[in-house]
Amino acid sequence: MLPLLFLSLTSAPAYAGAVFGTANGPITLDLSGNWPRAYPDDTGGWVMFHAGGGDFKVSHAYSDLTTDRSRDKNLTGRTDLKDHDIRPCPDGTWLQASTADYTSEQAHDSAYSWRYDKDFNILANGIIAQGDLSGPSYVDMPVVCGNNFQGAAFPDAVTETQARFAKVERDASVLEEYDLVGSPWATGSSMLEDRDGTLYVVGFSSVHDLSQIVIGHFDTDYNSLGTKFVTVGTDILTPYWAQTVIRVGDYYIVSHMMRDESLNWNQQDGDLYLTAFDIHWDVADQIKLSDNTAPVGGMQPYVVSKGDGSLLAMYSKELHNYAFTIELQPGIEDGGDADTDADSDTDTDVDTSVPDTADSGDVTDSVPDSGVVREKTGCGCASAPSSTGVAGLMLGLAALMMTRRK
Repeated sequence: MLPLLFLSLTSAPAYAGAVFGTANGPITLDLSGNWPRAYPDDTGGWVMFHAGGGDFKVSHAYSDLTTDRSRDKNLTGRTDLKDHDIRPCPDGTWLQASTADYTSEQAHDSAYSWRYDKDFNILANGIIAQGDLSGPSYVDMPVVCGNNFQGAAFPDAVTETQARFAKVERDASVLEEYDLVGSPWATGSSMLEDRDGTLYVVGFSSVHDLSQIVIGHFDTDYNSLGTKFVTVGTDILTPYWAQTVIRVGDYYIVSHMMRDESLNWNQQDGDLYLTAFDIHWDVADQIKLSDNTAPVGGMQPYVVSKGDGSLLAMYSKELHNYAFTIELQPGIEDGGDADTDADSDTDTDVDTSVPDTADSGDVTDSVPDSGVVREKTGCGCASAPSSTGVAGLMLGLAALMMTRRK
């Protein structure tokens, strides 16, 4: 496969065609708290996740999204966790990363990892960082668990504008970290191992045009294959928090928030959007799912494909969790099967190269190698869980890390 050459797009999105069909919602879920996440199970229902009581919880829902609360389970046994992400792995296990406060000097100064079997019994847990005051905190870390990439990302302490990847080993320890040069800011971003085995990191950055989403592309040695900036916002609406990216057929779909910054929103509240990109990462479609009125909105956007031509999108609002179902236009999934990070199809039959044309913008495919930036010593792992204890938006997130919600 040829490396994907990314082009800087500075004009407003030109939607090439409809990807999204009808949408229904919001559907109020019987899951309180926040950080709603879901994956289709083998019964036609859903494995559901949400945060509450300082832990991350797993539950199950039927196809109509009604919840079977008899199967609820606290995953880690801790009561001090804050932000969460969890992904299925190719072997049927699960990888989770969550943050906590270890000191009183900086919020989210610590991050931990867990591996679960298919029944969500803990196989191992480890420490990504603990009491780390060297740079930005570990807020809203994205997780990936594919064939080539298994780990979490957090802001690089040197530049504070890109991601550093913490490779999580089988025993949940972190021995190596890599700077992802040319990636977006890790906080509130998302990661996807594509079918060719390369990694995408998708998010936003306060040092770039805040109307543009940043797509970083990396090979299996964590070296950059290029960076692309694509406008998804408008003159009025500022996008932020691209917290999930999936591939469905020959399209990439990103869940993110968007809001009018001139309105007086509570903290990080806004509306839930999905933006679809074609195989070259050009905008193909966009849909607004929620319709909130400032100051109260939602946060923590998410989307997953059910594999039957439909999507499930979720977000949290005032400690309640909501879902939306979206029908895709016919034929959207024909380019391939529905993707999660656990997709074992690592081959692509699509040429994902983009020609370098004079009017395409600035090509940024000449990026220095990322490489290993630190090797950790010691395992930092255990076999059982520990019980111990947007101009304004994007720029404000750095300060917000010190006074984070929850």
